[in-house]
Amino acid sequence: MISALIFSMNRVENVVKLSEKIKGYVDEIVIIDSSDKEKFEEMKNRIPYARIYWLPPLGMVELYYKIGLELCKNDWILHLEDDEEPSDELLKDLKKIISKNDSKVYAICRKETKSKQAHEIFRLFHKNYVVPSGLIHFVWASKVKPFVLDRRYYILHTEMETNFKKLKKFSIFESWQLCCKILYLIYGAQITHFKNQNTFNFMKKIGKILFYQSKLGKFGWFLLATEFNLCYLLLFLMKSSRTLKFIVYSLIYSLFIQINLLKDFSKKLEASLKMWEMGVFEFLGLDSYENALKSLKGIDSGNGLENFFRLIEIRLKNLKSENNRTLKHTI
Repeated sequence: MISALIFSMNRVENVVKLSEKIKGYVDEIVIIDSSDKEKFEEMKNRIPYARIYWLPPLGMVELYYKIGLELCKNDWILHLEDDEEPSDELLKDLKKIISKNDSKVYAICRKETKSKQAHEIFRLFHKNYVVPSGLIHFVWASKVKPFVLDRRYYILHTEMETNFKKLKKFSIFESWQLCCKILYLIYGAQITHFKNQNTFNFMKKIGKILFYQSKLGKFGWFLLATEFNLCYLLLFLMKSSRTLKFIVYSLIYSLFIQINLLKDFSKKLEASLKMWEMGVFEFLGLDSYENALKSLKGIDSGNGLENFFRLIEIRLKNLKSENNRTLKHTI
């Protein structure tokens, strides 16, 4: 039994088309949507056979991955985004793939429509063998070595043009989660496989070398985050296959991250350490659908960044209040 898990925002036509294509090959379709309310209602009316849940946009879809796992009734999941389309071969052989092989996590080739680049990502898996990190660009991690499918099985991604607005938005999230990423790389040994395992291993070694600086307090963490950012940039620039345009965007993106690190770094460090200590989803109150409804109550702006900032403020404030109550009770 397979569930299709789709994340969407303001792309009703795409989701309708995708749902119509896959409905004969999966046992249920679960959609987590962050569209405007009118588009959400339209989607519900046009796809009555799907289970559709609305949650406000938070700027990065990775924050809803754990909820997605919970909402799927079946153990096997085919994960898709609203700008993707699985190949006919993949759909036709979907159930044969998981019954024929012993693997619990499959890496599927994702082809880009514009750049023509292709890379493997974890999109077909048993829910008990993957871990959603909740960190931007880390996507899913696997507890086992994934099985790489033949490239006739692929997902076509409608590649959107990268622009400065998108780079700025992503860099803001990076600046909030950079310290948490460093801790994840150093101590996340129980997670054996990331989407890009070579990048993960390289950054893990760098993180271990630089970690002693965290003992210098906030300033040490800022230096650590800065060096981590530069190491990540160096890693991308070392890849000879990259185009000039990609190199330029990488340089700009790294600069945006560094600029954002200067803004409210104390609060970002506090949030990052809480994300690591409690878990990203637990800290944000997004560890279950029920908890998310409580945590996100009153947060319904159409701007994901605004919602993310507000959620961070609320969660930090609530944690401080809980700690104060605990301290008074102890005294």
